[in-house]
Amino acid sequence: MVYFNTRYSILQVSHHPPVSAFHADSQHFVFHGSVHPKIKFCGKSVEFQPKGHVTVELPRWGEAYTWSNVNCCVHNVIVGKLWIEQYGVMEVLCHGGAGLRANLTFKPAGFQNRDLHRVDGFIVDPRICRTVGKLWIEQYGVMEVLCHGGAGLRANLTFKPAGFQNRDLHRVDGFIVDPRICRTVGKLWIEQYGVMEVLCHGGAGLRANLTFKPAGFQNRDLHRVDGFIVDPR
Repeated sequence: MVYFNTRYSILQVSHHPPVSAFHADSQHFVFHGSVHPKIKFCGKSVEFQPKGHVTVELPRWGEAYTWSNVNCCVHNVIVGKLWIEQYGVMEVLCHGGAGLRANLTFKPAGFQNRDLHRVDGFIVDPRICRTVGKLWIEQYGVMEVLCHGGAGLRANLTFKPAGFQNRDLHRVDGFIVDPRICRTVGKLWIEQYGVMEVLCHGGAGLRANLTFKPAGFQNRDLHRVDGFIVDPR
């Protein structure tokens, strides 16, 4: 059949199990695929699992995109107002061109339909990021947790970067502030003091000793650092 310069055909190629195939093409695209749905009745709703693959070819750009559809659920098929939700994970692959990959997550409706028709996702460009070796995850940064009501506590958590040889991987430091005990009055300022030893592993094997001075009288030594370097040779 031809419609608006587009040819298309739809056939049921199998009855048991039911499988349908379709094909459409024009001078701009080619669209084809197959669907063999699985249907599950859940009391007041019906869930459709549209198994199969769909492909769109774009000859002008030399690209083709393939994906599988997500689940579809029709609610209130017996009593009430009909409504539809789609949920599941969809991966869209680009064959040719940049070789992009999109991962889309169709959220279930959830409590009071807050996530109805919500889709989250990301695109992976293999030209920028590649996976080599074993995957591992690192989290770092500062998190502030506020308590609204009650004691009004506040927690400050610092997720450490992995660092040298992953020594601080998954390390979290932090403290809790109780406003009933400590309060901030005046202008905030920061002081660092103590002794730091920096070791060089390999090479010349140098060692640096740094002394961060306390602020002292009238902050004369604020941010002052003294130190020396030891060469074992």
